[in-house]
Amino acid sequence: STCAGGTRNLLRAVGGASGNPVLNCVADFLVRFDLDTNGDGIIDTVRTATPPISTATIMSQVKQVHLYVLLQTGQKDTDYTFSGDTTVGGEVTFVTSGVTNFINYHWKALKLSEIPMAFR
Repeated sequence: STCAGGTRNLLRAVGGASGNPVLNCVADFLVRFDLDTNGDGIIDTVRTATPPISTATIMSQVKQVHLYVLLQTGQKDTDYTFSGDTTVGGEVTFVTSGVTNFINYHWKALKLSEIPMAFR
């Protein structure tokens, strides 16, 4: 109950079943795929989860996956006004309009990047 209204927990799902939260109090997130669409080994396309592409296409073309997360890092503090950045390197701007009293919480923008090894 310490999470701001409008935030959610990011859950780990395996085989269609939801498990324990991986991250709590997430205001917004985005997944970006760096793809090699012509098979030459060089990233030539960047796609977000919108518009959707098939899992098979992603698995055959993906070179790198980026997860961007805006995460609440503290409890509500009515004496605090958030003035930090809700962007990550000019790549992603998070949407915060659905979070109740957003400015009265501390936030951290994260970028996690991985090169998938198990797809092939």
